Amino acid sequence: MTRYNSNYGSHDQLQDLRRANMVALREVDQLKLEVQRLTDELYLAHEALKREFVRNEIKEITE
Repeated sequence: MTRYNSNYGSHDQLQDLRRANMVALREVDQLKLEVQRLTDELYLAHEALKREFVRNEIKEITE
């Protein structure tokens, strides 16, 4: 039998919601890490493209 909290519903329902919330928060944390990793990767690729562009510009000037 479930205990009842008159303000929010049964104790079991609250426990289920807390568990679901913890799972959701872990998933959000994982997504944040993945977004940060991809952002770093994109930044490095952008920097490499800029270096290549400058190299090509210098090469054209010196030819």
